[in-house]
Amino acid sequence: VVASAVARLHPEITIVSSSGPNVDEGRWERAWKFLREQNAELVDEHYYRDPDWFLRNACRYDSYPRTGPKVYAGEYACHERSRANTLRSAVCEAAMMCGFERNCDVVRMSSYAPLFNNVDAPGYHWTPDMIWFDKSRVLETANYRVQRLFAENRPERTCPLRSVGDASGLFWSAGEAKGGELVVKIVNAREAGREVELRLGAPDGEVSVLELSGESHESVNTFEEPNAVCIRASSARASGGSVSLRLRPWSVMVVRIPR
Repeated sequence: VVASAVARLHPEITIVSSSGPNVDEGRWERAWKFLREQNAELVDEHYYRDPDWFLRNACRYDSYPRTGPKVYAGEYACHERSRANTLRSAVCEAAMMCGFERNCDVVRMSSYAPLFNNVDAPGYHWTPDMIWFDKSRVLETANYRVQRLFAENRPERTCPLRSVGDASGLFWSAGEAKGGELVVKIVNAREAGREVELRLGAPDGEVSVLELSGESHESVNTFEEPNAVCIRASSARASGGSVSLRLRPWSVMVVRIPR
C-alpha cells in the first residue's frame, strides 16, 4: 500500500527493498520470493565474503531473471582472512564488478562499503576500508583504485565479448564509451601472467592501456608505501584487427580502443 502510494504521488522515487544481510541462504531466498510477488522495483543485496566466493560468484548475474526486480549491490567487500586491503581482494572485487557492468540491465547500482576510516580515531576500526586517512594524509587502497578504474572508464552501453580457448581465472566486460571508444576490462585472478589477444576489428594503431597490479597478491598500500599496488599507463598496438596483451598475475587491465 505504501509503495503504491509513493509511486502514485512521487513517480521519480525508486523504493529500494532489502533481501537481508546475507546471500545464498534461506532468508535471502524467502525475501526474493516475497519481493518478486510484491513487484518490488529494486532489491538490495549485501556480500562480505572471502576471495573464493567472489570469484565463484563473479558471473552470478549472467543468469538472473531479466524481468522483475532489479539489483542494488548495496554493500560489498572482499574479506581476506586478515581483513587487509590486499591486491587479491581488490582483483576479486573487480571480477565481480565486471559482472555488474556486463549485466547492467539487472544490476542498476552498486556501492563498496565501508568508505572512510580515520586511523587516529579511538576505538574499533572496521576493516577492510576503501580510504584511510589521518590529520594530514590520505591513503588510497588497492580497492579504491579498482573503483576509480571502473568509474573513470565506464561505458555508455555494453557489448558482447566471448572467449575462445582456456579462459580460467579471467573475467571481463566490454562496452562503448561516450566518445565511441571501445572499453574492455580484463581481470586476471591467477598467480601466473597471461597472454591474451583481443580480436575486435580495431583499426591499426596505438591503444591505451591501464593496469593495476603489485608484487604479489598480498601487496597492501600503506602510508609508508602508498604505491605497492598502483595503476600503470602504457600502450599496445592494434594490427590486423587484433591487440595482443600481457596480463600480470593478479591484475586488472583497462584497454581503450578507437573505433
